[in-house]
Amino acid sequence: MILVLLSTLILIQEPAAGSPSEEAKALLDAWAKKQEAVTQLGARFEQEVETPLLLEPLKSEGRLYYRRDPGCLVFALEKPNRSVVRFDAKSYQVHRPAEQRAERFLFQEGDLAGALVKVFGPSVRTLDSAFAVSGFERSSGDVRIELTPRREDLKAFLARLSVTFRESPLELRTIAYRNAEGDQVSIRLEDIDRKAEIEKEVFSKELPEGTELKVHVIEKSKGGR
Repeated sequence: MILVLLSTLILIQEPAAGSPSEEAKALLDAWAKKQEAVTQLGARFEQEVETPLLLEPLKSEGRLYYRRDPGCLVFALEKPNRSVVRFDAKSYQVHRPAEQRAERFLFQEGDLAGALVKVFGPSVRTLDSAFAVSGFERSSGDVRIELTPRREDLKAFLARLSVTFRESPLELRTIAYRNAEGDQVSIRLEDIDRKAEIEKEVFSKELPEGTELKVHVIEKSKGGR
């Protein structure tokens, strides 16, 4: 599940000096510092999901919108079908306009709900032991960092996480992960605009009149800290 895993993107085990883990930490810290000045951000994205249940990957694309304060992240999918996926500090909402239906998930645990938002507005903080660096690779100007979970509550749904950066100028390119069910998800970002002027309605949780809304309350996880 992408929500929890990204909240700890920069919380990796303290690396040994001169090791690939140390290089990974330096790069993640540099990304956090670059994002500190961002109040809004826009980008295009392409997502691909490979699942054992289907012969062909599921592909989608659209636009992404981020707001730092109050924290909010919106995926406006354009293809193959229109839908709007919205994250904030306490909820996750999926709206399908053509079906006039929406689902809203309310989280009692803040780290779970705000996780995806935090990857675009991270803070430089004390490193934790949530993830260990298991891979670090440079190729054609890109750097891929592979992380494996150390905490049991993360292992319950996440097998592996990797992030790919363009090194110069530093930019996030791809977020990819494999969940405990074996699904492989990859989100590729393009045309990132850190000075995007985004209308406040884009971030609104409000739904059009006549939309059928189903609300789910997610209990606090027992394995979290």
